[in-house]
Amino acid sequence: MSRTARTVFLLGSALLWGIVLLLGAEVLGRARWRRVLDTNPYIRAWSGSGVPEPGTNGNQFSEELLDEALRDRFRGPGQTREPLPAWDAATVLRARAEHFFALDKVARRPFASLYHVQVLALSAEGDILGAYGPAPPKPGQSLEECLGAEAAARARAACAGAADDFTAPLDGEDRVFHARPFSGDWQGGGPPAVALFYPNTRQPRDLPDDNDLWDSSFFTYRPLAALRQRVDVIGRAAQFSINNAGFRDDNVILPKPPGVFRIVCVGASTTEEGPSNDLTYPNLLEFYLNRALGGRRVDVVNAGVSGINSDKHVLKLADYLLLEPDMIVVYNAANDICHGLFPKWVTGASALQRAVRSLRVLDALALPGEAAQRRDVRKMTANLSFLCDQAAARGIRVALCTFAAPLPPAELPPVERDFFDFVTRRNWAGKYVSYASYLRTLGLYNGEIEALCRERGIPCLPVADRVRGSKDIFGDIFHMKNRGIERKARAMAEMVLPLLPEGLSAGAAPQTPSSGSPDS
Repeated sequence: MSRTARTVFLLGSALLWGIVLLLGAEVLGRARWRRVLDTNPYIRAWSGSGVPEPGTNGNQFSEELLDEALRDRFRGPGQTREPLPAWDAATVLRARAEHFFALDKVARRPFASLYHVQVLALSAEGDILGAYGPAPPKPGQSLEECLGAEAAARARAACAGAADDFTAPLDGEDRVFHARPFSGDWQGGGPPAVALFYPNTRQPRDLPDDNDLWDSSFFTYRPLAALRQRVDVIGRAAQFSINNAGFRDDNVILPKPPGVFRIVCVGASTTEEGPSNDLTYPNLLEFYLNRALGGRRVDVVNAGVSGINSDKHVLKLADYLLLEPDMIVVYNAANDICHGLFPKWVTGASALQRAVRSLRVLDALALPGEAAQRRDVRKMTANLSFLCDQAAARGIRVALCTFAAPLPPAELPPVERDFFDFVTRRNWAGKYVSYASYLRTLGLYNGEIEALCRERGIPCLPVADRVRGSKDIFGDIFHMKNRGIERKARAMAEMVLPLLPEGLSAGAAPQTPSSGSPDS
C-alpha cells in the first residue's frame, strides 16, 4: 500500500471511529436524559406530577420581612394604599405623544400598536398625509370620514393653532385627542404640520389568558385592575393588583411629595415577581434603604412588567418618566436573550449548525461564535444607551444592573444541573440551547452592561456577582424564590445606598398630599 493510500485509510478510519464514538455518546446521553426526566425530583415537581420539590426553605422570607408592622414603619411616603383615581388620560396621552418624537421612525409603528393609539400626520389645512398605527385611514379618506364631524372640526382648529387637547365622540364614546406640532423624520409628502394622537378603538386585541390584568400584552397593565390570586411561572401563589399608574405596586402620588427621593425599578418579571405587591424586590429595597437611613424619605416604585424586553422599555419610557423618578434602576436581560437573541440565532443557523444541533453532545455549535454573539448583544444593549440618554437629559440618574443566574454547571449538584438544563430548553431558550449556552450568552450581555457603564460613567450594580446560588434561591434560570428576592433586595440596598444624595437621613418625613394624578 502506498504512503498516500495508507494516509487516506488512517484518516478515514479515524473519521469513522470518531463518528461511531460521537453517535455512541449521543445514544448514551439520550438514554441518560430519559432517566433524568423520569427520576429528577425537581423536574417532576415542575412538570406537575404531584411530587413536591425537595426542600422548602427557599420559599421563606426572614422573620423581619414577615413582620408587616415593621415593613410599614419604613414604607416610602410617595405611595399609598388609599384609593386613588387612574391617571388623567389626557396627561398620559400628552406625555406619550412627546416621547413618540424621541423615537426613530422604525420604533414609532410598534409604539402606536402597543399603546393602542392612532397617530395622524396632518397638513396645516387638516389633510391626512400619513398615519402610524395598525388601523390607518383608507387612501383618500378625509378627516371627517375618519373621525366624524365634531372631532374633525376640533382637529382642523388644532392644525391652525398647532397644539390642543380636546375630547370628542369617536365610535360612540367620548375620547381624548392630543394635537402637537409634527417633528422628526418624515417620508412622503408634506412635511406634516401637526400630529394628532387618539385612542385606536378599532385595533383588534390579542391578549394572554390573564387578560383581566392586561391592556396590551406584555407591555401595559390596566390601571386599577382588581386584586386576583394567580400562580406565577415558578409555581408560587401570588396576590396581584395594579395601581393607578399601571404597575404592580401601591398607588403612586403625584406630584411627588417634597423632600422624597424616588427610585423607579425598571425590568420584567424578575423585577415584578413576589408573593404579594409589598414583597417584591423594589418594595424590599425601599424597606432596607429607609431603615438604613432611619426614616421614610426614599420611595421605590416597582415598574416591572412581565415579558417586557429592552425594545419595549424604549417605547415605554414615557410611562416611567411620568413617575417623576430621581433615579432609575434597570434590571434587564432574560427576555432580550431568550425571546430576542436565541430565536434569531436558531432561525438564522447555517446548514452545518442545523445539521449538528439535534445532537446534544454538539449543541454548543448550534449558536454563533463568541464574536458574532457579542456583536448582536451590543446592538441589543443600545436600547439601554437610549434610556440613559433620555434620563440624563432630564437630570435623572440611571444605574444598570448585571443580571443574576444560578451557579455554573460544574458547581452544581447533578440533580440541579439537570433541572436547569431541562427548564432552559423546555421553557425559556428552546430545545437547541443548553443551560451552559445560556450562561455564556448572559456573560456576554453582562459584560456589555459593564462596558456601557464604564463608557458613560454611570453606576453598575453587580447583582450577578452578589446574588449567586442554586435551587436554594432560584426557581428557574432567572426567576427567584422568596429567599432569592430578599437576597437581591438586600444586595441592591447595599449598592444603592452610597449613590443616594446626602441629607436623606435627616429631618422628619415629608407630608403626603392626597392627590395621585400627574396633572394635579
